[in-house]
Amino acid sequence: MSPAGKGNAGGPVTSGASLASVTTPLLPASSYTISVDRTGPDSGRLKFTSGSVSVDTTCWWDPEVRIGAANYAGCSKTRMDSKTDTVTGEKRPAIYLPQAVVPGTGNQTIFIHEGRDATWSDGCIVIDRAEMLKLWTAIAPMDGRNVTVNVTG
Repeated sequence: MSPAGKGNAGGPVTSGASLASVTTPLLPASSYTISVDRTGPDSGRLKFTSGSVSVDTTCWWDPEVRIGAANYAGCSKTRMDSKTDTVTGEKRPAIYLPQAVVPGTGNQTIFIHEGRDATWSDGCIVIDRAEMLKLWTAIAPMDGRNVTVNVTG
């Protein structure tokens, strides 16, 4: 992620000769939206549609470290460094939420990734592996910062 006051190329964000605009990082327009509606203490519904791909599935999280309800922009399709895919053994496919903070820690390590229930979460949002792969495959490019995740409830 670029430091505050820097654009995607690493230089200052400027507009004409004015220095008043040298404070906002550039984010690409969101091409994809994922909605998470928390309907219970540790579960809810995750919805995503892009072209012919539609995901409407149960999602879970650890109720002790759940992220706040908010619109998280600048999210990305990625692979997790510290977790592996349960089938392939490769780094686990995920959506990274860089603005989300693990409550009580300040750590910015929140993802949407595969999981079978709330025990698979350390603050992340987890969904069934097959549904995760449908969602993940539909999003391009990798590390595009072009996903918005809306968390409600």
